[in-house]
Amino acid sequence: MAIRVEKPAFNVREKLTELDSASIPYERMPKGSVVQVVHKYFPAYSSVGTNNSPIKFFDLNIYPKRKRSKFLVNAIVYYSHGGMGNQNADSFDYFFFLYNNEQPIHQNSNLNRAFNGQNGGNNAWYKTDVPISSNDVDHSFQYFALHENVQMLDDPQDYEVGEPINYSLRIMCQNTLILNRAVHSSGSSGGTSSMTIMEVAS
Repeated sequence: MAIRVEKPAFNVREKLTELDSASIPYERMPKGSVVQVVHKYFPAYSSVGTNNSPIKFFDLNIYPKRKRSKFLVNAIVYYSHGGMGNQNADSFDYFFFLYNNEQPIHQNSNLNRAFNGQNGGNNAWYKTDVPISSNDVDHSFQYFALHENVQMLDDPQDYEVGEPINYSLRIMCQNTLILNRAVHSSGSSGGTSSMTIMEVAS
């Protein structure tokens, strides 16, 4: 006697529609997947004087969702220095740093500029000697804000899932450095600093 077996109907399209990508465990995401993105704007004005060690200008936390991730960090900083209107800004050197918690990262050890005997331990990603300035009689660079951008793929090994990693943009300056504003004004001219952190499966 012949036995007839019938298979239930299976619609691939319907099954794919049922899949919820948000329910895929983070540990099963393929390498290169974007696990999460955090972003923040920093529009506030601040001004600091002479600092011989890195101080925090702004920062952002990310809470990792899986182990062995890498973190793509992108920061843009708008700023001016107190010597923008000078003919010679030789006394306004400044350094920029990127930190993971209290650890400097993305340092360029080829930069050897120092001031006041401080070289930042070669931990800066940007250093300048005699920054841009002008003594234009009518409208000097005091009405102008500069900006720098840094991007780094950080590969920390000792973080815990769910525990914050704090990324920060820090500065060290020989003289006045101003965040987000031109020298001449505390509000009418300048830019908006920001930071974006992307967790990438690896």
